[in-house]
Amino acid sequence: MLEFHLILDPAPRAGQYIATCDGELIVTSTQPLLDGARELQARGAPPDSIITTRHRGAADWAMRARLGSAAKLTVVERASGGIPVFARWKEFPANTFVRLDSSAAHLAD
Repeated sequence: MLEFHLILDPAPRAGQYIATCDGELIVTSTQPLLDGARELQARGAPPDSIITTRHRGAADWAMRARLGSAAKLTVVERASGGIPVFARWKEFPANTFVRLDSSAAHLAD
């Protein structure tokens, strides 16, 4: 069984981590295990593989999951507060994002 070990470093943006595997950037994310699993799966990793995260310099892993299971999850923070919970991940439709070109840049202000 394949195992993928993501090493986490703090990213410049608060709450985010840079996740690398064998020195290669996988994701920069607030939920690197889950987003990393989706990225590795998109790159052809088998869903029955194991994925772990470990903070750089730590002796033990922080989180561990089957890659295919982790790829199906996201973390949701309730509007009412409380602790974050796992939820089923849904891919954004392709037309959700709008690219701003120079003629529409004023709309972002």
